[in-house]
Amino acid sequence: MASGAIVILCDGDMPQSTKAIEALNNADTIVCCDASVLKLLQYYREKKVCEDALESINRVCNESYDFSIYEIDEINKSIHIIGDMDTLCLKYQKIFASYITRIYDQETNDQTKAFEFSLSLNPKTITFLGISGKREDHTLGNISLLADYKKMICGRDDSDFYKCDNISLYKDDLYRDIQIKAITNYGIFFPVLDTCSFECLKGSQISIFAFDSSLKIKSYGLLYPTDNVIFDMWWKATLNETIEDSFKLEFNHPAKALIFVAFKSDR
Repeated sequence: MASGAIVILCDGDMPQSTKAIEALNNADTIVCCDASVLKLLQYYREKKVCEDALESINRVCNESYDFSIYEIDEINKSIHIIGDMDTLCLKYQKIFASYITRIYDQETNDQTKAFEFSLSLNPKTITFLGISGKREDHTLGNISLLADYKKMICGRDDSDFYKCDNISLYKDDLYRDIQIKAITNYGIFFPVLDTCSFECLKGSQISIFAFDSSLKIKSYGLLYPTDNVIFDMWWKATLNETIEDSFKLEFNHPAKALIFVAFKSDR
């Protein structure tokens, strides 16, 4: 049975952007990475009393709070807790046992465990929240994994359609219709694998991250052309800007890449 929109809630800082809140509220299924379920419960507890629920979670949520299974039962969504349970205390492992799928594999992190589990639910979209914040090594690892996930579901080429705020990304010849993105406090990451085109507002701030020094990306519609960039360091095509209402990135061969689209100032 299809699960529609899935949010994977990682155990970093909860983003406070409007798009993050919309993704969480509109999700059909929420897959929590280990102890991130406590942030989810705190969000719904705060939501009952204030509009800025996400803003307070990072300040007050911890395992000293007394959560009950009734609170998770009241959430009108399908909830799963995935991971090796190394960050969720024994107390809550017992309370939420019926929601937990324990995966002991130490070769993958909880984010990857949650992603692979989510694929088994036949989703239409997978949105990651909480991939950044806390330790920087976790942040870098979590973000770079998005490209691997894209490769995992698409195999040979990029094919998704994305629409978010000031940006739309599309590619012809759909290969598999699962959209992947990660929402942070400041923008959205989209993983891509091949030539792609964007429609956006002129002046949109974007960055391109690639992981293949043999990759050449010819750009159209960007302030700083990427044609001669050698992608041997992550910073090489960052902090760019659109000069038209659309732009195109033309790859010389399929390769893993991430496109970051910054939110407007009002997020």
